[in-house]
Amino acid sequence: KIGWLKMQDKIERVDWYNEELDKFYDMDKDNKGFIYGIYYYDGENVIDVQWLKTEEERERQIELYSKNQS
Repeated sequence: KIGWLKMQDKIERVDWYNEELDKFYDMDKDNKGFIYGIYYYDGENVIDVQWLKTEEERERQIELYSKNQS
């Protein structure tokens, strides 16, 4: 899924609660447990978001992204 990102794109680790998404969504306050996110950017614009259940899963995805950028 992340192989299409260009070299100049950046990523950012995000957290469901730090983004205050639990306050935004009325029904699914914890995103079914998917609370560790990655924002994918094109310039200053978020172009994709990926939510994972653990920090370890998120770090593996970031590692895959980094390897694809090499």
